[in-house]
Amino acid sequence: MARHAAAIALLLASLGCGVMEGDLAGWIVQRVASTQDNFRHSRSLGVLMEPADLELYRTLLPDVFEMPAHPLVSFAIVDQLEVGPWPLTPYQLGSVSLRCVHRGEEGWHPITMPENDWIAIWSGRTMGFPKYRADHIALESRGEGWYGEVSDDGEVRLALTFAPDRDEQPAWQAAGWDVGGPTFNLMPPGEGPEVRVIRSASGDGPAESDVQPGWVSVEIGPSRPWAGVVSRATDAAGAFVELRGGRSLAPDD
Repeated sequence: MARHAAAIALLLASLGCGVMEGDLAGWIVQRVASTQDNFRHSRSLGVLMEPADLELYRTLLPDVFEMPAHPLVSFAIVDQLEVGPWPLTPYQLGSVSLRCVHRGEEGWHPITMPENDWIAIWSGRTMGFPKYRADHIALESRGEGWYGEVSDDGEVRLALTFAPDRDEQPAWQAAGWDVGGPTFNLMPPGEGPEVRVIRSASGDGPAESDVQPGWVSVEIGPSRPWAGVVSRATDAAGAFVELRGGRSLAPDD
């Protein structure tokens, strides 16, 4: 049954993201995804920053969500090195998310999520992730640090540069702020009005993580509607993280 569902998923994905993002597509994706841990090995470069423009932050946050106690903007570029089950294959992604509140629970709302694999894009959009195809996404080592970039239509839309610093601690961590919680997506993606609550669950196998703290500088393409949400030419304490071990995503019933 799982093999047949995977074949149907591949067929539907080939029709394009806008064709099948409804309940049937979501059921097929979850049927296939539940047969194995989805994310098994990844590298990511990320940073959480306090917004420089709270008015823009509120504008970017859909009205269905409330402002959190501590507004934060999350920037990340991820290399998904080992994923499954088929037809999902390794891919790279970027994301920008805002801390928010939905029905009394704090979590994150992604406002953009460029990727470079159509299957990953389609399957994510069935859960409301605002994914789209970008021309180029890369995460690569540079000297002692790392560099991640998302470019599309001739513009660098997001670039993160990481320099290691083992003694640096993020301001939100020093203050003891809780930054966990689920992902709150709109369905249709980026439009609504439905809210999909997506939670992450660990797999059955052992998990290993290597967290390297340091400084992350953020470059945002000037044409992006969220370009002014943090100060330009700024950096903050972030981390380069390598994860091994099963993890999956699933919407609340």
